[in-house]
Amino acid sequence: MLMPMTATTATRISIIDRIRRHTTWLVAALLPLLGAGALSSALSSCGGGVAALALGGVGTGGTGLTIGTVVALGSVGVDDHEYDSQAPQYYEDGNATATPATVVGLGQRIHVETDAANNPLTMTVEPTLVGTIQGTPTIHADGVTGSFVVNGVTVVTNIDPAAGPVTFYVGLTDITSLADGTRVQVHGLFHGNAGGTGNTIQATRIALSPATDTATRITGVVTGLAPNATGESFQIAGSGMTVQMTSATPTEPAGAALANGQVVNVLSATAPSGTMIAADNVRIHGLAGTTTTAAVEGLASGSGGVFTVDGVAVDATAPGLPAVHDGDAIVVTGQEDANGTLHASAIRAYATQPAQVRLKGTITGYVSDSRFLVRGVPVDAGGVVVTTVAGGTPAALGNGVYVEITGNPGGSGQGDVVVAASVASSSVPPVGAVVDYLGTIGGFVGDASPFTLRGTFGGVTDPTVTLTDNVQTVNGTEGSLADGKAVEVEGTVTANGLTVYSLTFLGSAPTPSDTNGVVHGYVAGGSAFTVNGIVLTLTGATMFYDGTATSTPPPWFTDGAPVEVNYTQSGGQNLAQSINFDGD
Repeated sequence: MLMPMTATTATRISIIDRIRRHTTWLVAALLPLLGAGALSSALSSCGGGVAALALGGVGTGGTGLTIGTVVALGSVGVDDHEYDSQAPQYYEDGNATATPATVVGLGQRIHVETDAANNPLTMTVEPTLVGTIQGTPTIHADGVTGSFVVNGVTVVTNIDPAAGPVTFYVGLTDITSLADGTRVQVHGLFHGNAGGTGNTIQATRIALSPATDTATRITGVVTGLAPNATGESFQIAGSGMTVQMTSATPTEPAGAALANGQVVNVLSATAPSGTMIAADNVRIHGLAGTTTTAAVEGLASGSGGVFTVDGVAVDATAPGLPAVHDGDAIVVTGQEDANGTLHASAIRAYATQPAQVRLKGTITGYVSDSRFLVRGVPVDAGGVVVTTVAGGTPAALGNGVYVEITGNPGGSGQGDVVVAASVASSSVPPVGAVVDYLGTIGGFVGDASPFTLRGTFGGVTDPTVTLTDNVQTVNGTEGSLADGKAVEVEGTVTANGLTVYSLTFLGSAPTPSDTNGVVHGYVAGGSAFTVNGIVLTLTGATMFYDGTATSTPPPWFTDGAPVEVNYTQSGGQNLAQSINFDGD
């Protein structure tokens, strides 16, 4: 992305919070000596705990790891487990700088590092492929599934819940929206072998990416590894692409040796030069050199008692485990050994997933019961009987109403909207619920003190906002906080107000109508564009905001750009009042 995002660690109001902010190095030093359980107990007795500590990335300090696909938001749901979204630090795309929790989206591949009590420490989002589509996509006879190629790697879409997470689209309607040259970010399940025959990515998420973005990402099996004058080079099996490293190119995990046959994820800041990708980072799938409890979701490559899932070698020879066949969508749980092999203690078919999608949060961008957002995900609940959340207050659907939803992308198949199967609502969210509110700051004294969010939210007028010690900001820093500033906050409900861990500065006070998502259908110099299926119009008064306000469309405003749009309706048009950069 072209625009900077400033993420800062906040100064908080309690002495304990201040102490906790400086304990990351101590945890990293003591964890191997005391054990995670003992250290967690010691910190908890001080009123803290380790759930909010960021130890710098996957596999660096936790005792457990989950690798899977995001299927729930509210709490972050990975496969059949939901994690507290307030506790961890978030990372994206190989970036060592923490990002806001809003970086997490439906269908993304994610690594969750946990402590001994299974509390999340870090969540790292990692795309599988980033680049432009090569050639015309193949659309199957059903009209909704098919395949296409990015960076020489074949991507297949999925409509069958038993075969893994159903493909979810962002900024695109379905596979028919794709064309030769469309720039996309793909998250998905790797399936393949060292020979490259049949190597594919089964997409869990396909997002429109800005054409101005030059980053490249490729995932596949290393073959032909050899030194050369620059450093080392290798091919991604079956792709026709060569990866060139230098002596300075980092590999992850740190110190791990690159070898033929490994599954790797390669990131480059630049577009390929022909068939050559200049690597800026190479991450080896698997956990060689560590010992941890792990759960890995993906497609089995191989069969019998020894196979791989997401590049992790699995030993499934323990008695009582089910038979596994090549291509099966499974979740494997077990213990990792020092050589990086996961010794399976349990294997379940992905087909036993409780629901394809689970959403919990407050409604934003409400247009009708058939078009609204929850945690930024478009939802169609038209025709669904709305029940009441347990212990909640009955409420019709609308902005600010708390809901709990299950559903599927496209209803029975893939798409860019979650079609709800069940909806429960409440005008007052329960304590502990994740909420998303737009308002203006009031009662601001300093960044060490709480402030209020002006307005009525969840039945509470001007709720008190307390920022967490791991709060992240977009379009500004904590130094930007001031009375009257328009903000969007994400946080949890407490008995005393809101505990906020993500804050985005907006260019103007919220309007009754808003939406956030990815820009589609914009032509430079034009006035029309679409976000979440809503046709919007630029006017001479439209303001663009990314920390700095301008009335001229900035370079980042292009198809694929993540935005928050406040708009008004006039003469049958949706007139954009402010367009706020909403990415990283």
